[in-house]
Amino acid sequence: MPDKLKKSRKLAELKGLILNSSGVSRGEAARLADLDIRTAGIYLEELCRSEMIRKELEPSSGKGRPGFIYLPNTDKLMFAGISITRDNLIVCRIDDINNKELYTGELNCSTESSKLTVFNEILGEIGKATALFKGRTLAAVGLSVSRWLQPPMASYDVYSGLSDVIGRQTGVRVYRDNLINSRAYQIGAISGKRNLAVIHPGNVIELGVLKDGKALSSPFEHEFRLAHLTVDENGPTCYCGKSGCLENYVTDKALLEQIKREYDLKGIRDELPDLYESFIRENPVVEKIAVKTGKYLARACEYVVELYRPEIIYLMVPDNNLYRKTLEYYKPKNGVPLEIAVLPSGLEELVAGTAAMAVFLSAKQFIKVKNN
Repeated sequence: MPDKLKKSRKLAELKGLILNSSGVSRGEAARLADLDIRTAGIYLEELCRSEMIRKELEPSSGKGRPGFIYLPNTDKLMFAGISITRDNLIVCRIDDINNKELYTGELNCSTESSKLTVFNEILGEIGKATALFKGRTLAAVGLSVSRWLQPPMASYDVYSGLSDVIGRQTGVRVYRDNLINSRAYQIGAISGKRNLAVIHPGNVIELGVLKDGKALSSPFEHEFRLAHLTVDENGPTCYCGKSGCLENYVTDKALLEQIKREYDLKGIRDELPDLYESFIRENPVVEKIAVKTGKYLARACEYVVELYRPEIIYLMVPDNNLYRKTLEYYKPKNGVPLEIAVLPSGLEELVAGTAAMAVFLSAKQFIKVKNN
């Protein structure tokens, strides 16, 4: 094993040992992590510099020089979340280790501003926010960027380099992901569930999955496979080459196209419904589309269960009659009991999720979950 990777794993092991303890001596740490005592001491001092842990002198036993005991320092830490929306609204949130909000601030950066100006405004907001809490240390930063500002949706990554800039300026680890995964982290923080999925059929099919508390890598690949899941073998050929793909039935534009087509066939002159209203006026066309939508999203849920084995699936959709039938049509296979819940979404939840991502990846993933 390369030395750098071995060191990283041993640091993570030591972090986990101490965060789950009421104090560990250097000798105990060396024994439990299978390290020589000198190396254990070097690694422990490195963790102390990150301020994730702290050291105190052990009570004197009257025999020789007292050593140090290493303790969790998480109650003195804070974690930043930076979320950037499609419209370049930038929100900064500061949380404590328990995902309690300490601060939230917004930046509306002009699209005419240079990249350097925007980056400096973000750094200034982080500095302003963290300066409010003199007794706390910034431990990590989460960064979530809208998919519309990075490939494959954009021709280039608008915020490329931002993670490196924040890391250099703050001296802490920066964790970057997309907004749907941030929403998954937010739900994980609230529910305590470490295995869950979020499906959002909006402008495109979005999928956020937590496995053992951590989002999947290569998220766009997982989303593409779900978006091009065949839900109607007799459906039209998709641009991907398959037929009857999910995204051609349940995304916003696909739903409105279906409703308009039915209206035109039946000579209905009603305005197209607002898909995000809490109630869509009942009519035969909406009822017909709702049945199809429910069946296709239920199939999507079955697929997600088969592939990722979540404890719960959240449908990030309006709680109206167009989507609600999904809950009726979903039939768990192999007796797997699985809850499906409708999940509203807003900017506040996304920002909370970005901070929760920083909390989990830097600290909470090392803390053992206690089963009651």
